[in-house]
Amino acid sequence: MRMIPDILLCSRDEGLIRRVRACMDPGRGRIQVAASLQEASLLLQDAEPGLLFCDLRMPECRDGMEAFVEDHQDHVIAAFGALRSDPALAMKRAGVFAVEPPDLSADRLRNLIRQAHLQVRLQQKIRTLEEKTSRPIVPSAILPTAPAPVSRERTRALKEISGLFRHVERLDMLLERTVETLASILMVSRTGLILRDERKAGYALTAGWHMPQEAWAMQYPADDPFVAWLERHPHTLTKQTVDASGDMRGTLRRAMDSMGAEVLVPLQARSGMLGWMAVGIRSTGIPFEPPDLEELVVLADHIAVSLERAMLYREVQVQKKLAESLLHSIPTGIVSTDDKGVIQWFSTAAEAILNIPAADVIGRAVEKLGSRMADVARRTLSGDPSGFPMAWKDPLTGRSLFVTANRLTQDNTCLGAVLMIQDMTLQRNLQEKQEQLERTAFWNELAASMSHEIRNPLVAIKTFAQLLPERFNDPEFREEFSKLVSVEVDRLNGIIDQINDFAHPPELSFDPIDIRLPIRSSIDALAERLNGSTNVQIEERYDENLPTVYGDAKALTDCINRLLENAIEALSGKDNARIRLSVDRGRGGDNRETLMIRVADNAGGINNDLRDKLFSPFSTTKARGMGLGLPIVQRTVVDHNGRVQVDSDREGTTVTMILPTSENGSAA
Repeated sequence: MRMIPDILLCSRDEGLIRRVRACMDPGRGRIQVAASLQEASLLLQDAEPGLLFCDLRMPECRDGMEAFVEDHQDHVIAAFGALRSDPALAMKRAGVFAVEPPDLSADRLRNLIRQAHLQVRLQQKIRTLEEKTSRPIVPSAILPTAPAPVSRERTRALKEISGLFRHVERLDMLLERTVETLASILMVSRTGLILRDERKAGYALTAGWHMPQEAWAMQYPADDPFVAWLERHPHTLTKQTVDASGDMRGTLRRAMDSMGAEVLVPLQARSGMLGWMAVGIRSTGIPFEPPDLEELVVLADHIAVSLERAMLYREVQVQKKLAESLLHSIPTGIVSTDDKGVIQWFSTAAEAILNIPAADVIGRAVEKLGSRMADVARRTLSGDPSGFPMAWKDPLTGRSLFVTANRLTQDNTCLGAVLMIQDMTLQRNLQEKQEQLERTAFWNELAASMSHEIRNPLVAIKTFAQLLPERFNDPEFREEFSKLVSVEVDRLNGIIDQINDFAHPPELSFDPIDIRLPIRSSIDALAERLNGSTNVQIEERYDENLPTVYGDAKALTDCINRLLENAIEALSGKDNARIRLSVDRGRGGDNRETLMIRVADNAGGINNDLRDKLFSPFSTTKARGMGLGLPIVQRTVVDHNGRVQVDSDREGTTVTMILPTSENGSAA
């Protein structure tokens, strides 16, 4: 047979080829590149078993990988590709040495190459043992008495250890079968595996065959001198080597005696020392010779590699079950698909929300969930994020669904999609009930407010109307009656106008305006209406070079007028009553320029019970009024893409209108 290089790399990615070359150990620089699986197969024909790396991103790797691995079982095969892609999953099912992402770090790549080369050497040693079985036995008259050569049954038992570690559902049972198989292979009185226990931060006998009772009770902490010596001297330990161990001789002999061991072999893996293998005396009584110890080293290395894989697999399985249990317990329904839209996972919550058993949809196209859900999944797989999240009412179950979707990618390759489905039926029902209660409260407050406001003028009109027949001839009474009726009717019309303004806001006309103009119009109109009937002083202050705002002058005048009227009413009867009206430049949360129009009074603040209801219609503490002033102000400011802020303390109340400048326009 001809030799193949240290690595045969099947890839067309120049970057990956350079990285593999760079990570080769000194003295192991031989690498040959194949541009296709067919070329790799030709190079492997009649070649000694070696190390093969496959790039699963090549198009021909999507199909036929399992057959390729089957045809080259004697070679150690590792692969590079997206870990959850179909080719990677196929390689794992075929039992290859490793599957790693193409962008793994240089340290991980070097470690992978070293471990793969170690696996090649282990398989070479196993083949060497197999070859011994084919040699004829030399008669004892010619050769001195020696241990019997390795039989074919022993070779099959050696392979059986590899087969055991392919089934790791019960690691404890697997280890028990392993020590029994070892005893059968080696024909020894006892065997034991002393392994690292992460929970106890030390080592203990995990599986044993005819091990002494004392050994089962022994615990070896990580800092035990015996453990530390084994970690520093990871080689086979026999009774003969113990005698040459200097100061550690007593410690090593006591440890071997407690285990009833003739030989101890450390179990070395990538993560460090996993433990050690204890082997008793041979049943034939013949001591272990160097070839026997070499066979033990091969077995120990093989067990260490297989055990590390089994432990890693078990940890992954535990993590997988934990993750699945966690996902199944989440009330949000979770559905995952592969890149072709075939459902791979369906949570318990998804079953309950969609009223579909998982068994009916797993392995089926996402269209099984209905056209709306399929549309979400297909658009997500195609990379179209528009329209998400989505909400609709399922016609079959009557549930209100809220669906978000995420596209799963790795190395710019789509692996599938995840849909998260929330049942919003209860929340929707509660929201509808809340809205109904709010509407009921609105109409109750409207009715109560209108009843209060309308009753007063009607009572006055009724009283004068009842007196009219008796005092009709009194000119003074008739004149007073005429004035009162006119005033009260105007008051009724004002109430109707307020409600109408609130229910039917006027159409706004936006233009760049100087905010000082509506402020001045409002102050002048207010002064004319009050006609000196109040002692409230209004102080004005403006920043220099104020920018214009984009708004409706009439609506802003009305807003400022309402704020000033509220402040004047709050200051009624107060000495030194004062209103400060100021306009300052500012910045919004998006760093856009704004104008801040502040109306501040010194009336003593707002009652705490009323603060949460300031912008609620018909909420007022005034003897007269509908409580629509601030709600109308807020709505108008929001229509101008601004906001209203109210600050109140014992000193007084400040209402601030924050409006975008005309440079920002309606987009602010």
